Amino acid sequence: MMVKEKQRVVIVSIYDEANLDLSVKKEEQLKRYCESKGYEIISICRDHLCDYSCYHMTKYLIDKYIHSKHISKVLIYSLDEIDGTYEETAMMISMLNSINVDFETIEEGTLGEDFVCFSRFGKIKNAYEKNKEFFISENNSSEELPF
Repeated sequence: MMVKEKQRVVIVSIYDEANLDLSVKKEEQLKRYCESKGYEIISICRDHLCDYSCYHMTKYLIDKYIHSKHISKVLIYSLDEIDGTYEETAMMISMLNSINVDFETIEEGTLGEDFVCFSRFGKIKNAYEKNKEFFISENNSSEELPF
């Protein structure tokens, strides 16, 4: 019987100075998510909201973590935290996928080459059904998301 190798993950934790409490909660949820999936956290890359474009963030991750530490996945809480256009985000995902690195978010799930064709609402709803215990309501209520 072959033993499946653990996914080696870099968490990208985006900090919004205007809402630090929520940012800290999101990072804690990212860690819990990794634990529940059996992912091995290699590093947590903390950054400020909008510090990097998608391209620069991807290049930084590739240079600092991916090649040297054999990372298999980059995990972020939500695509909304990335400063970039739809096209730039698609390019970032494509760059990572081209070197066999998955890009995953708690809100949208694993995003690959089909990113350009996906329905954001449908992906969020599907990811929510699978990962609702990790979603954070910004008003701190325990209400379900309004799908």
